[in-house]
Amino acid sequence: MTTHSKRLPIIAHRGNAWDYPENSLASLASAIELGCGFVEFDVQLSADGVPLVIHDADLQRTAGDERAVLTAQASTLREVSVHEPARFGDRHQPTPLPRLADVVDLLMRTPDVTALVELKRASIARHGIEAMLAATLPVLERMRTQAVIISFNHALVAAAMQRGWRGGMVLETYDEIGAIAAGMPPELVICNLRKLPAGDAPLPQGPWRWAAYEVTTAQEVENLHARGVSLLETMQVRAIRSVLERVTWMSMS
Repeated sequence: MTTHSKRLPIIAHRGNAWDYPENSLASLASAIELGCGFVEFDVQLSADGVPLVIHDADLQRTAGDERAVLTAQASTLREVSVHEPARFGDRHQPTPLPRLADVVDLLMRTPDVTALVELKRASIARHGIEAMLAATLPVLERMRTQAVIISFNHALVAAAMQRGWRGGMVLETYDEIGAIAAGMPPELVICNLRKLPAGDAPLPQGPWRWAAYEVTTAQEVENLHARGVSLLETMQVRAIRSVLERVTWMSMS
């Protein structure tokens, strides 16, 4: 286990997805071991409403399997290996497709790590906001204080927050910050760094913390720091950890 006395302000995007298949238990465990204070992972629902940790609505990219997650029964996906063969070959085979319950088991061993649980729009569109929350929140209840519900679907995040859950809104466009500031402000506002306004002007501050993705370079780290971003989301965990070891970063825990 990591010897870091204080975890880093890194959000491991789908875990340490540079070194391991994304959203896998190995990827998430590696990010925790590397000292990340936050891990982000994605949730889709199977046809029978079981929350599975996978980004895409189908298995083609991560498993080389033509089936769609959204139309398959969870029981039929138990033997699927999401080892990303196009990226890693057979190096990580087998990598079981995790259920949300499996990830909860992992994260409960490290209560100092915050989980950003992204509920995916494809599943929300298929099942609806209420069904999506009904399927996922009870599974997350054991680690309620660790979990932040995030989504591009801001109505879903607001519904989770109204139930007393921590919430983070992912911006489709930077202009959405206006509506967020005027409504129920979330704990986190998360934006692709390439969708932020150009330059180095400070970002609007509020009762939220800014997180930016996909951070890959020291220059990006320094620019985001100057603009008031407090959390760095990346798949390249080792590289950004190395950058933070070389620069002075604001106290943001």
